[in-house]
Amino acid sequence: MKALSLQRNFVWTSVGTLAKSTALWLQIVLIGKMLGPEVLGRFSLAISVSMPVFTIFGLSMGRVMVVDTEDRHTFAEYFGARIFFNFLSLIVVLGIGWTQFDDPAALGILVGVVLWHCLELSFILTSAYFQKIESMNYLGRSRITYAIILLGGMALGVVHTRGVVAGLIAIVICSSLLFHLYDLRKVRQTSPVSPVIQPRILGELVAKCWLISLASGTTILAGHLPRFLIESSLGTRDVGFFVAANLASVGVVLVVVSLAQSALRRLAVRFQGDLTGFVRLLLKLKLIAFGFAALNLLFSLIAGEWALSLLFGAEYAVFAPVMVTLAFASVFTTQVAIIGDTIIATRRYGWRLVAAVCSIIAIAVAARSLVPHLGLEGIAYACLIGSAVDYLFCATALSVLILRKRKQGFAEESGSKDSL
Repeated sequence: MKALSLQRNFVWTSVGTLAKSTALWLQIVLIGKMLGPEVLGRFSLAISVSMPVFTIFGLSMGRVMVVDTEDRHTFAEYFGARIFFNFLSLIVVLGIGWTQFDDPAALGILVGVVLWHCLELSFILTSAYFQKIESMNYLGRSRITYAIILLGGMALGVVHTRGVVAGLIAIVICSSLLFHLYDLRKVRQTSPVSPVIQPRILGELVAKCWLISLASGTTILAGHLPRFLIESSLGTRDVGFFVAANLASVGVVLVVVSLAQSALRRLAVRFQGDLTGFVRLLLKLKLIAFGFAALNLLFSLIAGEWALSLLFGAEYAVFAPVMVTLAFASVFTTQVAIIGDTIIATRRYGWRLVAAVCSIIAIAVAARSLVPHLGLEGIAYACLIGSAVDYLFCATALSVLILRKRKQGFAEESGSKDSL
């Protein structure tokens, strides 16, 4: 396969991610409008329980594969590890659901979400491989088809059964067909795909990936923590209102994440041998991210109330101020999406973990102080504070890493001159 240019890779990644993000947005709109904020809250909480666990046990193997410039493991070895750890994740999440969810309807939704996430992480692995070989056209086509499945399957379940479980089952079945008939077939053109599950390889991958996995899982937890805080203090219904108000900001962040991922491999390579090019690419990515966040903020200020009323209904429109506050938070969150992945590209995973932990602490402390007085808007302000803390720490950490790398380069250059 011939590697595509950065511009073409970004276009394919953006188109695919836009299609997938649009489908996920419309899923939320469909559930919130037709089934109400209570069901939307249950669905969102199921995702919030499942995602951090799957991310931690998933070992962030996709990202590690992309930034591993030495190619020490094959796709088949990553794929075998993915199957093994997906099984462990499934057991852990269902165990949490069995002990924490009293509502059978909520538990049924969790089961569907868990099966969906098993496939989602498998797609992430093939996407990482396409990113590694810089052939994002395959990723884009897969995501466009996946987006159709996401929206069509959920619409089928909501319209015909007035619930989301049937929709999740349809998504799992159709996504499995897409994964095996398209993604794996494309990977097979350049690499074996039969999963290899060996204790030695699993141990090597755990040793290599545990820190980035913990960092990524903690980052995901920071993003989903507000939903747990809302559910415990305000109720499941308000979780639905929060998800609706945050929809535009989440979409913008997803687009920026796709931008960062399309450049992750090049950032990793340039950090090792072209620091000037690394910084130049980083600044370009940050500027684009700021542009997306600014547009989101402008839209929320001008048309937030109208958009919530049109998409979800009048009862959601009163939370337009929450939408605006979350849009302010997205200015920091989009920058963190770029800077955080750039830190991952440098393989200094511990810095990202510490930043995420600081963000979680900031959100929890701020929410405890603000929610009793401001309700749902207090959670939004807590998100703003947490994202600002995350940004400040990540920006400081990356600056230190760049300065250290530049100093190392000067030292190597000086040593080379002295040897001459």
